[in-house]
Amino acid sequence: MKTKLREMRPEDIPVLEEKLREQNERDKTSYGLPVVFDAHGQRMPNIVLALAAVSLETGEVVQGHIYERTVEHTCYGIDAEATVCSMHEQDAVFWMLRQRGYEDFHILVPPERVSDMEHGLQRILGMIKSRNIDFYRRLDAEENAALQRFYAKRRERESKEQPMEVEA
Repeated sequence: MKTKLREMRPEDIPVLEEKLREQNERDKTSYGLPVVFDAHGQRMPNIVLALAAVSLETGEVVQGHIYERTVEHTCYGIDAEATVCSMHEQDAVFWMLRQRGYEDFHILVPPERVSDMEHGLQRILGMIKSRNIDFYRRLDAEENAALQRFYAKRRERESKEQPMEVEA
């Protein structure tokens, strides 16, 4: 099916809610559609861009693409005690972020660190561990190409460090 993208409109929301319901049922997830428009039909401040994919044949909305402003929390320094102490002050941080218009935040954890961090993130911060895998890109094409080269070299180096399995 060929489609074209156009700016999302408030009347697209019921269609996209149904598409999301079907997607959640298929994937066994429970995603919610963010609030895209206010009562006057204006795009909400945290929605940077909202597009609808429309069938060229029928004119029907078949998919939505919502680019939402969010917060990614990063931490610098490897002091476990300081990390736990900071986690206990997060209610104040959450309040400050809400006051600034944010509704959520993400912490991206390297796979090697999940077992060390999972308990604190879930029990202390109340975070939800999803099954998602993070995909990332820089918007500048040259910066993105350099980052791709960096990770390709890292994967190559790591694959050489893996012991070979020998059949008995």
